[in-house]
Amino acid sequence: MISNFSSVSIAILVLHLFFYALLRFTHDSKEPPAVETLIPFISPLISLGRGGYRYWSSKNGHLPMYTLRLPFMRLYVVNFTAMIPVVQKQVRTISFSPIMARMTSTAMGLSKGAVEVISKDPVDENGFIMGTTRPLRPLLSPGPNLDGMNRRSVQLLASSLNKLAAEGPKTLQMSRWISHEVMMATTEGVYGPHNPFRDPEIREAFRRYEVGFVPLMMDVLPTLTARDATHAREFLVKAYEKYYVEDMYNHPDASIFIKERYRLFHDRDISDADIARLEVTTSIALISNTMPATFWLVLHLFSDPELLERCRQELSSAVQENDDTCIVDMSCVKSYCPVLLSTLQEVLRFYGIGVSTRMVLEGTTVGNYLLKKGAIVLIPAAAQHNAPAWGENADEFQARRFLQVPGKKGRQYDPVAFRGFGGGATLCPGRHFAATEMLAFASCIILRFDAQPLGGRWILPTTENSNMGVTIRQPDYDLQVTLRPRTTRDFIVTFSESDKAMKVSAEDIMVDDEPKTS
Repeated sequence: MISNFSSVSIAILVLHLFFYALLRFTHDSKEPPAVETLIPFISPLISLGRGGYRYWSSKNGHLPMYTLRLPFMRLYVVNFTAMIPVVQKQVRTISFSPIMARMTSTAMGLSKGAVEVISKDPVDENGFIMGTTRPLRPLLSPGPNLDGMNRRSVQLLASSLNKLAAEGPKTLQMSRWISHEVMMATTEGVYGPHNPFRDPEIREAFRRYEVGFVPLMMDVLPTLTARDATHAREFLVKAYEKYYVEDMYNHPDASIFIKERYRLFHDRDISDADIARLEVTTSIALISNTMPATFWLVLHLFSDPELLERCRQELSSAVQENDDTCIVDMSCVKSYCPVLLSTLQEVLRFYGIGVSTRMVLEGTTVGNYLLKKGAIVLIPAAAQHNAPAWGENADEFQARRFLQVPGKKGRQYDPVAFRGFGGGATLCPGRHFAATEMLAFASCIILRFDAQPLGGRWILPTTENSNMGVTIRQPDYDLQVTLRPRTTRDFIVTFSESDKAMKVSAEDIMVDDEPKTS
């Protein structure tokens, strides 16, 4: 027995030495230093599994970049804020497009023919990915087209709150209720009257798909690790395919975005069935992050009496009261409610855990580091949102953090470290749609209602079990609250201007730094 134990121990030791030597001799001294090497190729998996999103901000903070060596994979993790612009400038050699192309066969399950079309020339401006993404960005930028989507979604929110107020005091589960309201308003604004999410079964299938999205994307025995998510995806695909096959997307009240997106895909010989599969994954980006972000925004407003009163005062300049209606001008909210906007920005910073992902297409140098072809580059928001760029209180929620300090020039933070909507080539094109919806919902609810938590004391839920496929932390449990109407007037949301952009990303913030041309 002792002999058997000794044999096993020797075998383990030999394997450990072999893999340690393999790691050492295959890691170039010019690459970012390898960490988590106690058990070569395995320790990173253990640490990531245990730490979740907190891993990125809890370790290796002294390194500008570092390497996690996984089986058959290198992960280069960007730690220092100053390294981000350097990485993002390498658009031809470090790109998200190949990862997007790979996702078409994993998370989306597209046909072989569609995968070939999408994967061809992934970094070429005329390739499928860049050639279909670029024309859609203007439709999601501040202007009349985006206003059309926002107007439909926020008016639905306002109407829903009007109905709720008519019922008098109401006790509900805060996160569940807000998530439902945001899901329905967002999808109505995009898909119009034939919105598939009007079906409760579709909403339930989406939640199952969302939970299993990361295992699906990893594509490691998905029939075992993501079986339920796969079934949910196929159920959603059928609903979206019906939406396109029956020409529902052409309804006058469906967004110009969804119509143009269909045309671009169809013109490149993508079938309706495969467009439906692309749409299922798009729904993750469309609503998964807006739901928890809106919850945190509303929770922080209601749980801080002084902040709540200040934001209500700001909103008074954006509200016109008539005998039986209150008209909220969202253009004024964006321009004249700095504390409210700063609170939204702080929600995106404090709860943002997204990881921007890119692939190294050819060996290249970033700063003093060599990045090898085929490796994956990660820019975790959690690392940046806890970086020195935010000062010593980075681990605290400070609603006024983004305000300009009176009498001081410049900002008190480095905007490059603000990654709530990603950045560079992976900057979320729908951020202005999402941010407007969040602000509109928060504005209407704090003007329309008072809120009281069960037990009388506000508690911020923990977020330890957050889904890593979502870029905003989610609460581990719900809060039961009672909403009491403050007014009997109905609310109407309007937009007096079309080109006002909110500063919800580093790129939006740094527009003011660019030299003005006449």
